[in-house]
Amino acid sequence: MKARKDNKAYQITEHQKNEYLADGYDVYEDNGEITYSPLKKITLQEHTDAIETLRKELEGASDNTKEVAELKAKVAELESTIKSTEAPVSAMDSLCAYAQVKKIEVGSATSARGVLEKILVVEKE
Repeated sequence: MKARKDNKAYQITEHQKNEYLADGYDVYEDNGEITYSPLKKITLQEHTDAIETLRKELEGASDNTKEVAELKAKVAELESTIKSTEAPVSAMDSLCAYAQVKKIEVGSATSARGVLEKILVVEKE
């Protein structure tokens, strides 16, 4: 096992482990397990920055949830705008029909995902 602190590393025994931890060293076991020194502290700024980063990630997740809800609403709208036909309608056909009703140019999109992306881009404008 090794004890590390800053740019120092020492090969230590199990009996020395607690002594090095008390001196501020982190102990790296041979099996890959790490025991961090109880003296290790972070500043209030580092703590605040970490919390802010997590909040932003959470907001991003919320935005993603909102986007999924918006897409579900669009699918429902698409389903309601297409007249029923005898043959089942594919997602691609539904999206193309929606784009045509809304006068959205889908260009050379060859997949439902491509058509949906073009619809979303136009509707965000």
